[in-house]
Amino acid sequence: MSGLILRLPWWLHLLMAVLMWPLFTEALPRLPVHEAWQLTLLREWAPRGWPLLSAGCVLMALVGARRAAGRRGAKPVSRGRRRG
Repeated sequence: MSGLILRLPWWLHLLMAVLMWPLFTEALPRLPVHEAWQLTLLREWAPRGWPLLSAGCVLMALVGARRAAGRRGAKPVSRGRRRG
């Protein structure tokens, strides 16, 4: 799964990191819930957990940008001599 996520463009990871703040601090705590554990999760843990997830997205963006830069500057790989 992580390889699939790292194939996304680096700018998409940064966009996800930016969008986590309003999602976790405003939208999730306002969801209607019926269980006490859901209430605790959405109103207490979600607003505090977004910086960790956002930092993970920024880290994935850095890794993705580095991989993209490596692919751009890479020389073609020689497969050796062809036999015909």
